[in-house]
Amino acid sequence: MTNLGRFLFIFTAYAPLWLLIGLRFFAVDPAKSDHQMFTIFGWVFVIVFIMAILIFSPLVRLLKRANLSRVFIKSVSRRDDHILSYAVTYFPPLFSINLGNYVDIVSLIIIYVTVFIVYIRLDAIYVNPLFAIIGYRIYEITSDMDITYTVLAKDRVPIRVGSVIRGSYRDGILLIDGSDNDGYSGGRQRS
Repeated sequence: MTNLGRFLFIFTAYAPLWLLIGLRFFAVDPAKSDHQMFTIFGWVFVIVFIMAILIFSPLVRLLKRANLSRVFIKSVSRRDDHILSYAVTYFPPLFSINLGNYVDIVSLIIIYVTVFIVYIRLDAIYVNPLFAIIGYRIYEITSDMDITYTVLAKDRVPIRVGSVIRGSYRDGILLIDGSDNDGYSGGRQRS
């Protein structure tokens, strides 16, 4: 996946945050001399939120159109806990940042630029709460060929050791929507 693709997945991961920040800008004291500018910032963040939501769906479709693969599961572990560490980044604008103070705004920007860079460098694009919202769970599996995959699977798809799963594969991510896996635990097949 290109760096632009990675950036867009991470950008969409912060959609709820963009909305929260926008709402916080609307809450700036109307008596402030630059209240109108903060209202404009609020609308900018609401628009960014809408853009992120609109971008997410085509990105998921892009993953679904990737190469189809079958993988025999040798080991599996859940990775949903990474979403919680990601959620911690929501706390600064909710509790401690005064969006009426320019120093706090610059500090917030530095925090999020740093987090963006780390997520891109660690290739953690799957850590996206929008996947959880639309019903995907995150797993890390190892195949019988000792290849490690990040799996995004719909809730209803069983991910068990010893089964074969089929899904769309791109850049280390195996996306499984369930349509090809209902009741499938066939023989050992290699990707």
